[in-house]
Amino acid sequence: MLMGLCEVNKEGEMSLKGDLRVLYSVMMGIRMLIVQSMGVFFSVQAARNAIRYCCVRRQFSTQSGTTEERKVIDYQTTSFTLAKLLARGITMTVAGDWTQ
Repeated sequence: MLMGLCEVNKEGEMSLKGDLRVLYSVMMGIRMLIVQSMGVFFSVQAARNAIRYCCVRRQFSTQSGTTEERKVIDYQTTSFTLAKLLARGITMTVAGDWTQ
């Protein structure tokens, strides 16, 4: 895929025939794409799925005198953990957009 930028001879030695600035810009572009896609595809989607599940799932009747179970999202530690995950994904996405 990089035959326009480098060359390998029959002895297996590689030589660059393009401009090093082009190679550097391609490398930086790929790094920015990785940061952006990590934010969107992994962190935000994982947080979205977890938040949806926690809004539907009920467990542990903690209030005395009632049999109604609380939603998992109502627990403070769950809300805090999911908020951190969602914030990390949004931050990675914004940082990737800003860098690009």
